[in-house]
Amino acid sequence: MLSRRHRIQRRIMQRLVPRMERWHGRLEGSVAERPGALEAGPSSPERVNILLRAIEVDEMHAPPGFPQSAPQLTGSLRGIKASMEELDENPTDPLTEIDDAGLAGLEAFALDNGANSIGYTTVERHWVFKDKAVLHPNAIVLTQEMDKARIDTAPSKAAGLAVHETYNHLGRLSNKVARYLRDNGYSAHAGHPL
Repeated sequence: MLSRRHRIQRRIMQRLVPRMERWHGRLEGSVAERPGALEAGPSSPERVNILLRAIEVDEMHAPPGFPQSAPQLTGSLRGIKASMEELDENPTDPLTEIDDAGLAGLEAFALDNGANSIGYTTVERHWVFKDKAVLHPNAIVLTQEMDKARIDTAPSKAAGLAVHETYNHLGRLSNKVARYLRDNGYSAHAGHPL
């Protein structure tokens, strides 16, 4: 049985999460409407919504680390919204190739702003979540290390807070890198880790 505090948290989440899902769904849905968007394939996985699962599972009452993680979670939600809204800022005739100096500048920017590493890959349709789309078939992958000492305490609040802090920081970094690319003539679609 949930404590009074957990029941209150659960009620708050039950009101907020469906609203967030609606606006997030509208924003994500707009990507598929853009020319050249890469849509999910027939074998694509379902996206697991951590917040929605937190209110659907009886033993849970809120996201991991809540309420301490609320500022980080709020920051991540703002970052998700920004990543979708900023798609309209992509250049109309973007560059499609980058030279060695441009690539070095991009990598230095990402590393200077908190990435631990940067990599590149092609996005296959079967890795795009069902009913979702991404704007481009090429991806830049950024990594950022989580606080191992706190992660090792999972499923504690400290571990949940460490996860949300990293998601928020990496989301801000993803948006910064997308803005950097746009400022240099490229089209970009930041994918927030949350």
